Amino acid sequence: MNTTLAWTVTAAGVTANAASGQTTLTVGVWDAAIVGWTIQAGGKSYQDSLRIQRPDGPADFGVGGFTIPILPVTIVYAPPIDSLNKSAASYLQGNTVGTTVTTSLQTDSSNTTPDGQAEYSGLGDFVDGLNTVSQFLSLLPTAAGAGAGYAAGSKIFSAISSELGKFSANITTGFTDLSETQMTVSQTTTDSMTTLPGAGGPGVGDLFHCYKDVRVAWYLLNGQFKLLPLGFVDLFFPIGSLETNIASLGISAADAQLLSALDPFVAGGPQADLPADRYSWLETWEYAFGAVLSNQIPATRDTKDTTTTKSYTTTTTEWDPGPIFQLLGFGGKTSTTVTLSNATGNDVSSTVVANASLVAGPQDHFVVSIYYDSLFGTFAFQQNPLSPLPRLQGTNATAGEQVTLTSGGKTFRAVADQDAKFAFWMPTLPAGPAMLAMANQPPSQVMVPSM
Repeated sequence: MNTTLAWTVTAAGVTANAASGQTTLTVGVWDAAIVGWTIQAGGKSYQDSLRIQRPDGPADFGVGGFTIPILPVTIVYAPPIDSLNKSAASYLQGNTVGTTVTTSLQTDSSNTTPDGQAEYSGLGDFVDGLNTVSQFLSLLPTAAGAGAGYAAGSKIFSAISSELGKFSANITTGFTDLSETQMTVSQTTTDSMTTLPGAGGPGVGDLFHCYKDVRVAWYLLNGQFKLLPLGFVDLFFPIGSLETNIASLGISAADAQLLSALDPFVAGGPQADLPADRYSWLETWEYAFGAVLSNQIPATRDTKDTTTTKSYTTTTTEWDPGPIFQLLGFGGKTSTTVTLSNATGNDVSSTVVANASLVAGPQDHFVVSIYYDSLFGTFAFQQNPLSPLPRLQGTNATAGEQVTLTSGGKTFRAVADQDAKFAFWMPTLPAGPAMLAMANQPPSQVMVPSM
C-alpha cells in the first residue's frame, strides 16, 4: 500500500482513519466471531472477512481497563426564576466510600441417644437378648456330650437373631447458630449544592454533579467479574453551560446531549411534563406579590437486615429384617425432623432533606408542584399555569403565614398577603371537601368548587 495517502478501515461497523505515512491501524470488534472489513485509500478499496476462533465457555482469566468520559451523579433542580432573582434551592448530599469485611461463624452441635419409646425398641431389646444367650451357650464346656447341645442351642438363637435383623431407634437433637460480624472502613464526604439565584429557572439554572474521566480497571478470575475504580474528576456546573461553555467543561457534544436529555426541563421548559415512572408528586405550593415561602422537603429510604437461628430435632427408627421377615413384609425406617426458626432484624432509615427558599417579586405569581426524582434522589420544581379564577380564597390568616389545604390525600400550600388574605389559584386542586389549616385557627372543612 502507498502509505503517502490517508486511508480508512471499516470493521464490524466501526470506521477508523489513518493519516498518510501511518502503516498500522487498530479497530475494536469486541466479541465478534466473524468480522467483515473494508480498507480504502486513494479511491480504491478492498474487502474481506476474518474468522476469529475463541475458546468455548467463559475465560479463566482476563484483565483490562477503560475510561468513562462522564458519569452523572446528581441534578439539583432550580425553582422558577423570580423578578428579584432571589429564589434558590439547596441540597445536602453525603457520599460514603468504604470496604466492608464480614466474618461469619456457624456452629452445629448435635447429640444422638437411643430412643426407648420408639416403635421397634422392644424388638431391639429382644434381639439383643437372643445374641446374649447365643454367646453364653457358645462359651459353655463342650465335653461329656452336653457341649454339642449347647453349641446347637447357640446356633439356633443366633439364627433367630439373624432372621429378626437389626433394630435401631435414635433421637438426634441439634442446634445451629450463625453469627456474623461486619467491619466497615469508610470515608465520608459531604457536598452542599445550591442553585444560583438569577442563573435561570428549571432547565437553565439546574446544577449537575458529575464524575468526569472515570478510570476503571477490571479483571475476570474463575468466572467472577470485578470492577475497580481508580480515579475521577469531580465536576459541578449549571446545565445551561452545556450550550455556552462545553469546551471549558471538557465534555464532548454527544455526551452533553445525553446529559441534557436527563433533565426534562431542558427541552420542555419550566412547565415540562415529568415521566411518572421517575418523578413522584409530593406537594403543590403557591406564592405571589412579594411573598416568601421557605420549606424543607424530606425523602426517606429504608434498609433492613435479618438474622435467623434454627434449632432442630431428628427422630429415627429403623428395622432391617432378615430374608424371611423381608419376604413377609416386615421392616422399615421412619425419620422425623422438627425445626424451629427464630429471626431478628434491624430497620435502618435515612432521610434526605432539601431546603427551598422561594421568593415572588411585587408582580410575580407562581404555582409550583414539587416532585421527587427517584433516579437522582433530588427534588424538582414544576411551574404550573394559573386558574382563570381563584379555586378557594379567604381571610383571617396572619400576614405572610403558610395556609395549608389537604384534599384527596394531597397537600397544597399558599402564602397569605399583607392584608391577611389568601387564595388558591391551582388548576390541579381537586373539587370537593377539603381541610383548611391556619396557624391561628383549628382545622376546618371547606368546599372547593368545580372550575
